[in-house]
Amino acid sequence: MYRRLVGGVLLFLLAAVAIIARREWVAHIRLTPVKMPVPTSVSAYSTGDFRIDVSYLYEIEIRFHIKNPDPITDCLIGIEAESQSCGDRTPLLQGKWKVYDAKRTALAEGIVKPGGYRDSLGISRTLGSFYAKAGQIYRVDLENSKDITALASTSPTLIVHPHREFNTDWGATYYYVEPVAIVCAIVGAYFVAAALLTARSQSAPSTHNN
Repeated sequence: MYRRLVGGVLLFLLAAVAIIARREWVAHIRLTPVKMPVPTSVSAYSTGDFRIDVSYLYEIEIRFHIKNPDPITDCLIGIEAESQSCGDRTPLLQGKWKVYDAKRTALAEGIVKPGGYRDSLGISRTLGSFYAKAGQIYRVDLENSKDITALASTSPTLIVHPHREFNTDWGATYYYVEPVAIVCAIVGAYFVAAALLTARSQSAPSTHNN
């Protein structure tokens, strides 16, 4: 009975600590450190300095907000760059990117590669990726070799976010800590209640005999 009571209390306390710690962590981190409009009127632009809260592989992406698919726009963005329907319409996103740390040391760089994907939010072009460490400051500079003012109506947004595999690598920790903690709290409460009921049932006969 005593072990069940102590075990139940410990389970309940650990669950409470896990829930509080997770909520505090989520409240103070940003999984998307950069989300800014792309200035289509200039060829070179920068994210400025930003801080990383979670160590992981990050993607540099431009999202185009398009509700209805349009073959011409798809060609200009580059998602259908090799389609015969594009003809001489070459992708407007052509250039290079470079990542710097707080000391302005170049950590990663590359060229904008063709291709992209479409989802319910629009079309996304992944420009490149880099590994970043929590607590460190970074900056991404981009340079486009073509005029992209024709894409201004799509409200292009530059986004830096963890690689899509983040959901599988960190999913159990990031998304499921609280549900598991709640289950542990319920089990702990059950153990405590069972121990108290057992103690009450054991004390009842002795009280009756007296």
